Amino acid sequence: MPTVRAFRRAAVLCRAWTAALERLVEQRLPGTSVVVFLDEPALVRWRRGDATLDRDSAIDILSGALAAVEGTTGLHVCGDGDLGLAIEAGPQVLGVEVRDDLADHALPLSRFLDGEGWVAWGAVPTDRPVGESPDPHWRRLAGVWCELSRRGCDPVVLRTRGLVTPACGLAGYGASQAERVLGIAHELAGRVHDQAVAARITLGA
Repeated sequence: MPTVRAFRRAAVLCRAWTAALERLVEQRLPGTSVVVFLDEPALVRWRRGDATLDRDSAIDILSGALAAVEGTTGLHVCGDGDLGLAIEAGPQVLGVEVRDDLADHALPLSRFLDGEGWVAWGAVPTDRPVGESPDPHWRRLAGVWCELSRRGCDPVVLRTRGLVTPACGLAGYGASQAERVLGIAHELAGRVHDQAVAARITLGA
């Protein structure tokens, strides 16, 4: 079918799917707060300039899909996807893989955080062995934060409006592997929490 129609039909399907997912969670776990993440790998095409749909239409479709969610909305940006487009679509939580070139997006990330957005930092890699220690992953996350701060992001906000997650999904992992990845993410989150508390005490909050 024509490209524009195909995207519109996909958006209808996405809205129906998220509504059904939220109903399922409510049936199984009544009263549970839900964070629904949409995952859009095609955002890399807008950054590379070879998208099959114009930018404004893409933002409109994506924001419509997010608006259908009753709970908290998250948007996961794979790899080098277009962060600006993702932010303009209006998620409450932006999921990004921790990598050095995030510093190039310091301005839009700063505006997003200042607007009470949250960032889910994909700090634990899922495309290679994670090792036994959280230390190298912590150093990389801290290094990215330092560079973002140098370019204008509030260092306290980076730590207090953030979550720590695996870099991507765990669908291809066995139970023990997934447990290890999530365990490292948990350890990193503890360090972030400690830094956030220290920052608030320093500022007298």
